[in-house]
Parts: sequence; structure tokens; C-alpha cells
Amino acid sequence: MAELLKVTTPIINKNQPVQQPAPTNTPGVLNVQDASKVLQTHNQTDMMKDGNATLENSSAPAMLLNLLKDPAVAASYLKNISFLEEIFKLLPANNRTMTSEIEQLFGSMMLPENEIAPEMMRQGETATLLRGELFDFLREINNAPSAPNDLQTAIANFLRAANSLLCREDIRGAVYNNLQFLRKSLNSSKDLTLKIDQLLERLSSSNEKEFPEIKKEILSFLNDVNSSILYNEKLDKVLSILKYNLSRYNGNEDYFHEAAFLLRQHLNGPQRRRFSSLAEQFLNQLAAGRVHEDLKFGSSRVMDTLTKLLSLHSSNEGLSPGDEAKIEQILHSLLSSPCNFTPLLHFIIPVDYMGMRSFAEVWVNPDSDEKDMPKGAGHGVHFLLVIDAEGVGRFEADVYVHDKIVDFNLLCPPGLESAFSKLSKPLAQTFTSLDYRVGSIDFGPLERPRSLMEAFKSLPYKRMGLDVKI
Repeated sequence: MAELLKVTTPIINKNQPVQQPAPTNTPGVLNVQDASKVLQTHNQTDMMKDGNATLENSSAPAMLLNLLKDPAVAASYLKNISFLEEIFKLLPANNRTMTSEIEQLFGSMMLPENEIAPEMMRQGETATLLRGELFDFLREINNAPSAPNDLQTAIANFLRAANSLLCREDIRGAVYNNLQFLRKSLNSSKDLTLKIDQLLERLSSSNEKEFPEIKKEILSFLNDVNSSILYNEKLDKVLSILKYNLSRYNGNEDYFHEAAFLLRQHLNGPQRRRFSSLAEQFLNQLAAGRVHEDLKFGSSRVMDTLTKLLSLHSSNEGLSPGDEAKIEQILHSLLSSPCNFTPLLHFIIPVDYMGMRSFAEVWVNPDSDEKDMPKGAGHGVHFLLVIDAEGVGRFEADVYVHDKIVDFNLLCPPGLESAFSKLSKPLAQTFTSLDYRVGSIDFGPLERPRSLMEAFKSLPYKRMGLDVKI
């Protein structure tokens, strides 16, 4: 047995250094092509929550920034409707009534060549509520070279008071829509839905004097919703919006009279008499519901039809999640322009020219600075035209107007640059009878669609307030 132990015991020199075993190599980056290393699928529930932020978790400015990536969102929507109309003509549709109604609406919206300028004037008139002789007078005295800061402050307070009176009907409509949404969310409770029906009936049949009492009833009802078992985070946001709309309502005209009295102190004799007459006329038209009946060009046919098309699609309960997202994107695009977030004029122009349909969106910055204009141009007006023509493709045109000079830059589908470059001479000849002259005319390929942030480089600075004068 002793001899066996001598054989199996390894012979080790005591002076020999002992080598430490090498550490095992940590596995590197997983090679996707080698699927043998994947032992178990990873649970990506938490990853999906962090990566895919919903509307509740994301901020509104971030969502609107994503919308600005496509400045032709409404034109793309109209193009899709046109494509569906062609499909409806080729295939038998189940809903004949809806198909004929959409076809009739879409046909009435297409503009001939001679209606483009009047339609842009109609859309331009509806860009603001502060229109009419009274507000033109305020713009006149505000743009005077010697207008002091106190006068501008008094004009701003008066406009705030006038806007509160102009928006009363819109606020009542917003409250009505909020209550309708609440009714759908609380349809499982008979008591709450019955109370909402009573409030909706009172809102639709009441006048301005009764609204303060209805406002108290609505606030009392919201307390009942807070204590309901159906109350959740989504309803909390709806209630917050409803309370905000109620706080915006101001039915008292004393604020308007006080703001008008303070503004009168900064005017001379003739200006005071004219301002008093215009303010009284404004109140009379507001009481009679005739504030905006003096439109020179009437309401926009395109915007009215687009509103009806969106309402038809949004009322369809069988919409897919993709269609709902598209409609929501269009609504956000229309509602955010023009506004503080997107301080640009916005026009939607669908044209039918010799049987070929084209859909265009026009964005205008009437107060462009050096960031938007070409080098050396200074201040001016910058137009961005995004045109989608059937059978041709997408075009993007930049028009810069400065010092009676018009610079034109057209980006057309690749391969058509030489064909459209021949239009440079006829385009220059159109300005011979005008007070403007043509500057530079450039043609190039549209390699990729641009966003509004790329076309109007001053937008980020205006939103951050870096170039705001105090």
C-alpha cells in the first residue's frame, strides 16, 4: 500500500513558484448570428415601459416637436383621402352613404386655379380672433414711432379683456365637450350619467347670465366624481382640463370697461373719440352675435370641409389604432399653428388643375430674421411650400422676400431638376409687371423631407426665448 502511495503522489519541487490559474474570460457582446448562446428570452416588459413613452408620461412640447418633423401632415391626410376615394370607385364599398358623403365633400374642397389666392385670404382672415376696425385701430396706434411702453401695456391689457369676451362661446363649447367625454367614461354609473345629462341640457339651453350658476353646479359635480370608485388617473386629467376651462370664463364686462378706461388715458382727443366709438360698436356686435360677420372674404371652404372630414373619421368607432393616431396628429398640427409654439401662418391648398390633383401646405414667417433668410438679406418674409402632386411626387419650395427682391429655391423629385429648371425664365417674367424683381432662382433634388425646424431655423430660438427683448 505504501508503494502505491509513492507512485500516485506527484513530485513537486518546494522551491518552484506556484502559478495562479488564469481568470475566466467574461462573455463579450452577444453575436446575433450565433443563436446557440441565447439560453432564455429576455423579459422586455420594463424595457418597453421605459422606451415607449405614452402621452401620459411624455410632455406636450416633446410630442409637438415630433409633429414638426412633417410639415405636410394635413396635405398627406388629404392625399390619403383622395387615394381612398379612387379605391371606393374601383371596389364595392359596404358603406355607400359614407362613401358618397366623403366623395361629395372632397370634390367640393378641390380648388380651381383662380381660387387659390381668395382661399388663402379667407384662411388668413381666420388666423386670429382680434380682427375688425377696432383692432386695426389698436395696431395703428401701437405701430406709431413714438408709442411709449405704457401705451403698449395698456393695449395688451385691453386685448386680454376683449379676448375674454370673444372666447366665451368657445369656452362653453369646450366645457360641453369635456362633460360629454366624462359621460362616456362614467357610463357604468347611472347616477353620474344622469347628472351629466342634466348639466348638458342646461348648458345647451342657458344664456350668459345663467352660466355662473351652472359653473357652481359643475364644480360640485366634480367633487362627486372625485369620491367615486370610477375615479382614476385619466379622469383626473380630464377634470383638471374642465376646471381650467371653467376658470377661463369671464362673463363680467367690468374688466373690459376698466381696461378701456385705462387705455383712453394714453390717447389724445381725436383718438379717444374714435376709440370710444369703436369699443361701443364692438360691445353691441358682441351682444348681437355679429362680431365676425364683417369678414371680407367669408369663411374658408377648405378648412370647413377638412373639419367635416375629420369629424366623420373620428366619429367612426371602427378606426384602427393607426388611423386614430393619424387623426390625432393632424388635429395637433392644425391646433398648434399658428400659436406660441409654432408662430407661423398656416395655409392648406388642395388644387385640381386639368384633372391632376395636388395638395399643398404653406407655412409663412412674416417676421423672418437673419437665421431664416439668405446671407446678406437681413429681415424679410419666408415662405415654405410643401406640395404633393399626383403622379409626380413631393416638392418643397422656399420663397424669400426682402427689399422688393424675391429669391426662389425649388427642391423637386430626383431626376426632374432639368425639366423644372426651364421654368426659371417664365418665372422671372411674371415679376416684370410688379414692384418686385427676381433675385436668385435655384433648382435641386429633394433627397429627404425637411422638418419645420430645419426650414425655419429661428423657431428653436423663439421657443427658448433667447432672442426675446424685454
